[in-house]
Amino acid sequence: MVRLKGDFKYLEPFIISKADSVITKFARFTNIRSWDEADIKATEFSENDLKMIQKKLDELFLKNPERALRIEIKFKATKPEFIKTEDGFRYSNGSEVALYALKRYGIKVDNSYKNNLDEDVINSDGSYEKAIIEVDNIELAKILKKNNKGKNHGMDI
Repeated sequence: MVRLKGDFKYLEPFIISKADSVITKFARFTNIRSWDEADIKATEFSENDLKMIQKKLDELFLKNPERALRIEIKFKATKPEFIKTEDGFRYSNGSEVALYALKRYGIKVDNSYKNNLDEDVINSDGSYEKAIIEVDNIELAKILKKNNKGKNHGMDI
């Protein structure tokens, strides 16, 4: 929540932040409404907005890893232009995707996967953004398997 600035005599109005809006709209991961997704697509996000979204998702991850990861995956799928390396650049090769997988989740990616990913992107059959979302989905599947002993929740992006 963000306090609305203004000359209010008796009110202390608050508005929902962009980070809270993303989390609220995508928290209903089993039934996301089309207009909620359209709202997020149409919203402009600053670097500070993105940092706040990540901070709030990190906090949520400590309480509910599954929910936090589902929201993050959906946000990335809706706004893939925000999928960036630690240096703030777009992913440009399979090795960067492998480094993300290793640093974020401890997932080791072999050289054949990296090479196939690079070939897919060159041939326009894939993208590095999709590969990042795939890595996140692999981690989500591990969480689901651990929490629900393998129940399928239909989280296809």
